[in-house]
Amino acid sequence: MSPYFCPLAREHGMGSTMCGMVISARFGTQIVFLLLFGRLMRNVGARKIYMASVAMCATFNMMLATIVLVKNDQLFMILSFLFVILSTIGDAGIFCSIYVLAGQENFSIGCHKQKNGDNNESDEDKTESNASGPAWMETTYACGSMLGPPIGGLIFILGGFGATISTTGLCMTLVGFLTWPMYFNQKKTCEGRVETPSIYTAANDRDDENEERVLEAENTLLELNDDENAGPRNVHEAENNKMEELTYLKAISSPTISSCCLIQISSGIASSWYLSSLESHLTLTMSLSTAQVGLVYMSPGLVYMLFTPVFGFLLDKGFKHIPILTLAITANFLGYLLIGPSSLLVFLDPSPCYTVIGLLLHGLGMSATLMTCMSLMLDSTENPDDESNAGIVTSLWECCEMIGGYLGSTFGGLSTDRFGFRVGTNFVLCIEVAMMLVLLLLSTYTWHLRRLTKKKCQIDPVEGKSQTITRGAGWVA
Repeated sequence: MSPYFCPLAREHGMGSTMCGMVISARFGTQIVFLLLFGRLMRNVGARKIYMASVAMCATFNMMLATIVLVKNDQLFMILSFLFVILSTIGDAGIFCSIYVLAGQENFSIGCHKQKNGDNNESDEDKTESNASGPAWMETTYACGSMLGPPIGGLIFILGGFGATISTTGLCMTLVGFLTWPMYFNQKKTCEGRVETPSIYTAANDRDDENEERVLEAENTLLELNDDENAGPRNVHEAENNKMEELTYLKAISSPTISSCCLIQISSGIASSWYLSSLESHLTLTMSLSTAQVGLVYMSPGLVYMLFTPVFGFLLDKGFKHIPILTLAITANFLGYLLIGPSSLLVFLDPSPCYTVIGLLLHGLGMSATLMTCMSLMLDSTENPDDESNAGIVTSLWECCEMIGGYLGSTFGGLSTDRFGFRVGTNFVLCIEVAMMLVLLLLSTYTWHLRRLTKKKCQIDPVEGKSQTITRGAGWVA
């Protein structure tokens, strides 16, 4: 939006500061309403939020296009803020709900394969992760981010700001009509139920014989303690009744989710650190043309688009999260060593070849980080298939990415002005080292939790006691 709005705004007396305020209003609005929509997911539902958000985004994008008809400068500024904020609210609702719906559809496809006997995976290879759906969503988003600027620029040349923004509104309207039938579909489990209130217990890791002994001992213990007004006589039913609603505070208090949030913020910082300063570094230091700079900027997005579904596929096949995150942080670290190159590599002179290799490594690290963090955050909740839990996690995941993007673009430019581009990339290297330490602490916590769980999952056949371990916040798959 910024390349098309700012020239029009300057015609109405708005300076660079006011244009920046209008653009930055999108960041604040998205962060606030992502958290709000995630909280409303339980009561409203992902499909209703998605359809309402698409309608809102399409409507106010069309209305934003009409500001070209406004002659009064003050009214132009007020309407610009109003329509940008309202259309951004629709964007936030779409982002919050679309990943939840993609995960549900991926889950339904897996259930259909199991029902028809098309799933050739062994029981040991099966996983509860539904990362392929969100991974393909990220891939299409990256594709749109690459195609949007040249297509939008062409429309702007032909028809100006009004034609560009109204085209966006018409596209959103078309998307709304195409996805309207989805509103009438309901999420179903493999057993055909509408909801999926599954409880993951430690018995899932044992064979059938031990699981029967666990359930028998649990039910026996409940029967001994029941009074005249006995409640649920099945441990799973009792756990379902006691399941607490996931909130943002509970999610952040989980070591796993809080660690993923920090890694997600660092990924956002790395993704936006060079956006405002790399262009001048390439043109002034390496004497590249504008067309060549554009090709260099496309390299991380291309890798991101290609490898995001690959990591989603690996996660669905049961590949562990920690190794993928280790690869992601390592790739980001090596990438930022070469983008400048870093001033730590005093024996390397700036070269477009090093910059492209560094951006390609960064794109690989970015694709591994985003999908793995989302999958790990979902898997660490007590009920990852629940729509409200997925909404909380998705909105938190997206907010961390936006916070990182805002911090990276702001401090990346400041560090370049103060220290130069090659020295400025060293700050990102320090952040990546810190994230490796966070990942090490997370791995240690995971190992300790699994070891503790094994000790608690022992049955005393004499006393008839057992310990059911629910898969709650803090568990790492």
